[in-house]
Amino acid sequence: MKKYLIIGVAVLLTITMCNIVSIYTGIYISFNMKNEINYNAYANDGHIYLKEKEQEFQIKGVELNSFYPGYDFSEYHIDKKGYLKWIEEIQNMGANTIKASNRLDADFYEALYEYNKNNKNPIYLMQCIDIEEYETNNAKSIYGFKNELIKECLKAVDVIHGNRYIVTSGIAGRGLYNKDVSKWTIGYIISGIGKEETICYTDNTDKRVSSKGYNGKYFYTVPGEASETECIVAEIMDKITKYETNKYHEQKLVSLMIDMLKDPFRYKENVNVQLGKMAYINLKNIKTRENLKTGKVVSYNMTGTTNQFINILNEEEIKKYKNILDTVQKDTIYGGYVDFINKYYDDPVLIGSYGFSTSRIIDKDQEKALKEEEQGRKIVNSFKEFINLGSCGGIISCWQDNWAITTWNVKYASIANKEKYWLNNESIDQHFGILSFESKEHSSICLVDGKIDEWTKENLVYKQEDGTELYCKYDYENVYIMAKNINSENLYIPIDTTQISGASSYGGTRFNRKADFLIKIDGKDNSQIYVQEYYDSIRAMYESNITGTLQYSNKPSKFTNNFVSMRAILKKPIDPSVDISLMNAEQRTNYRMYKIAIAGKLIHGNNNPESTNYNSLADYCFGENCVEVQIPWGLLNFSSPSEMLIHDDYYKNYGVEDTKIDKMYIGIGKSTSSNINLEKVKLRGWKNKVKVQERLKKSYNIIKEYWNKEQN
Repeated sequence: MKKYLIIGVAVLLTITMCNIVSIYTGIYISFNMKNEINYNAYANDGHIYLKEKEQEFQIKGVELNSFYPGYDFSEYHIDKKGYLKWIEEIQNMGANTIKASNRLDADFYEALYEYNKNNKNPIYLMQCIDIEEYETNNAKSIYGFKNELIKECLKAVDVIHGNRYIVTSGIAGRGLYNKDVSKWTIGYIISGIGKEETICYTDNTDKRVSSKGYNGKYFYTVPGEASETECIVAEIMDKITKYETNKYHEQKLVSLMIDMLKDPFRYKENVNVQLGKMAYINLKNIKTRENLKTGKVVSYNMTGTTNQFINILNEEEIKKYKNILDTVQKDTIYGGYVDFINKYYDDPVLIGSYGFSTSRIIDKDQEKALKEEEQGRKIVNSFKEFINLGSCGGIISCWQDNWAITTWNVKYASIANKEKYWLNNESIDQHFGILSFESKEHSSICLVDGKIDEWTKENLVYKQEDGTELYCKYDYENVYIMAKNINSENLYIPIDTTQISGASSYGGTRFNRKADFLIKIDGKDNSQIYVQEYYDSIRAMYESNITGTLQYSNKPSKFTNNFVSMRAILKKPIDPSVDISLMNAEQRTNYRMYKIAIAGKLIHGNNNPESTNYNSLADYCFGENCVEVQIPWGLLNFSSPSEMLIHDDYYKNYGVEDTKIDKMYIGIGKSTSSNINLEKVKLRGWKNKVKVQERLKKSYNIIKEYWNKEQN
């Protein structure tokens, strides 16, 4: 008896130790003697099906990440309660799937488990897998980070099965993952395969297996057909499936996220130059074995996709795909691109990322800035087209606005590690969310709606002899100015922030101190903010890209009275008619791939979300004998408003350097005024103390109405 007791204890200890080793490291010994493999979703005939219900599953998804204002991604400020709230709001919007942008912290999976465990209508999960940018950016070849990516993939499998403890991590989550959410997990999306340059180098220079192909248990490639990258992707997919099959007796759909810059199609050479295309991944070359129960999905990121698809294919591709192209509806979304890829691939095509920004600045293929309602309608109309053209679903990117992302064209103007403390209205990428964050400090809240109840004596800058009162305050997003007791819709509001430059007058109006900016209120249609030419950041940083002028050898006067429009630099839309290869050296030098947008144009309207005539893009509003104006920090050349850092002298520093201020000066007068006095406004900033409240954008209800209608 004692002998059996000792053996029993030993077995128990061995099993316990194996479990501990497994949950900490992922290392395991397979005791799988079953032939049956469980799976909850599978691909067939271009669609995704839920096995339990034996019905087609149309993915109505929203991407969720860990961002919250005032915190880094890696801090994972959102707790279980916060995730539960968001999951409920996402499902109430009509979504049936959440795409986790990477491995989130354990609180998210606990929240998902708790939300779904007794829910007859659970929300499903698509788990993205990525690695830190420094891993991919510092590698010439995919082989430089392949093993690290595989490790992350296997961790993701353990995480969704509630069987991993991760102590330290970089951008991905950590904690004790002990909640099994695998029954609600549709599949994995590999999103971190490297930059286009890395893929190009791997395929052309670091060839190791492509001649022989990859021969896996579940995925394989044919020797000589697949590229080196495609063989690597097949291997990663195979190892994910093998690991999950052996350890958990389950399989999930596996996918790789690609986009137009990585798709397999050849475009005109001049278009390749404009796109920067050099990578080609054909997911058709990754084959599946019969023992794979689930299949694979083709995932596409549509952000940045041109509307010119049909017009940019080269002649060889047009001949090659003539049969498909003859059936493509050219006037559909992205110039027929979605229709084409659905007809090209046999596997289900998932639009794994798409969305539209509510920023003041438009993207290169976007016709105009979008109000929140317009964002919602574009999301809905795009989804309708995706489905009508054969896609198995679409995932909105993303759930919440992300202050920490910087768009390339304003990156020079702000301090990267300080962006999480303020919302840059000039950054396109920060405004893709359905959920926005707004100031919670009542002292700084201002709704630009022509009603002045929120203004107090503490905000008073000065009172003029004619009775005009000027007020100013600020929050994490804007500087707000209100003028009361005005009798004109034609006003000048000069602003002085720097001591290094400025204009002493404009037209016939003189200022008592040199001004860096001038807000011209010209009725309801022609208002704009201007910058003194010396302090024009676009001129200092991009003039050579725009006009070819060498800005630092031909600089304006520090004290010129010349004000110019506030501008933004954008990339030109793809133009198939422009053939750079036919240009001579001088023509290439002079050709510019950038265009200028007027960023300082001010829009009149009501910016109160509770108003029936709400306009989320409104910058100013007339009220009864008053006007309210909001100016984004970025339009006043602030690089970090939380610390009150602004741009220093561009021409002294040959670019953007920062300098700290503790005050600025503002004034107001009629456009016919001969003199305007500028008075001091104290600036304290808020450093890293950010208190926000959440607000669902107007787009939320538009999506909700459509998706819920579709379910009924």
